[in-house]
Amino acid sequence: MKKIWKYGLLMAGVLAAAVAANQLARDPGEGIFYRVTGGKNEMYLLGSIHVGSREMYPMSQSIRSALKNADVLVFECDTASPGAAAATAELMKSEKALSSLVSGECYEQLEKAAQRLGYEMSAFEAMKPWAVTSTLTVAAAAQQMDAGSSRTASALGVENMVRRQADGKTIEYLETVQEQLQLMERFSPALQEYLLSSACQAVLHPDKISGTDRDIDQWPLWWKEGNAQAFADSYIHGLREETSPELAEEYHQALMTTRNQQMAQKLKVMLESDGPHSYLVTVGLMHLVLPQDSIIAQLQSMGYCVEQIVSSVFAPSQGVDILCQ
Repeated sequence: MKKIWKYGLLMAGVLAAAVAANQLARDPGEGIFYRVTGGKNEMYLLGSIHVGSREMYPMSQSIRSALKNADVLVFECDTASPGAAAATAELMKSEKALSSLVSGECYEQLEKAAQRLGYEMSAFEAMKPWAVTSTLTVAAAAQQMDAGSSRTASALGVENMVRRQADGKTIEYLETVQEQLQLMERFSPALQEYLLSSACQAVLHPDKISGTDRDIDQWPLWWKEGNAQAFADSYIHGLREETSPELAEEYHQALMTTRNQQMAQKLKVMLESDGPHSYLVTVGLMHLVLPQDSIIAQLQSMGYCVEQIVSSVFAPSQGVDILCQ
């Protein structure tokens, strides 16, 4: 099965937003959680899965303390405001019928996937291919995580759990809805169809999932354990297993490389701004965990120290080798 369809859930969260749910009394989840030092202000980075499951919560004491003490919460993108919802709905619309934008084979797969999930095809016909893919990806992830409905899985996404505790804190964003969705809109037609077909196959044939595609049901456990390396290995191996390396590279460059550079520059501005401020930054965890092509590697190359927090212990993160003092 094609591998990269699911990683948008670890990178771009605007289409996975929904009403958040209550935390449950379980062993605390370590999370993919880092401290950044070396700037004028305090900063913590929390890696999000944009859909989640109940077993991930409650969050660790370290995360809860950082959330309580932060005066500024930073998110990847505004997914909660009425304006963002309206912009998302508008950008998802297509002036052309979906059936004219994808191949007959892909459209037939979508009809079967929609029927499997209980969606009406009429709901998809006026949507762009990347928008339909996002809808199916959330549904397929919820299915594989055994997290219930798409709405429940989205509600249990890390950023939604953080938003519930904003308590009047200042909110800032690294990207606008338009910037994030236009990235996917600029995917080549070939990549858009490739991703849509992959998502359909994940819905239609969960029994045939193999290799790194099986990892998705492990995501909540990896997050709970703070296992950043497992996420990085899964993504890297998934790219290598792709049947179309050119499309995989297009996907990676669009959703990872360029965005990570831009987001790291914005975080640098926050680190050096007049304060004092304490920032808690919540972004898709794949932006953080890769050994080279990540926000963390970018910050380290700028001279900042980035340490992963696991059980209240600081450990130098993987990436550019910078001495933390």
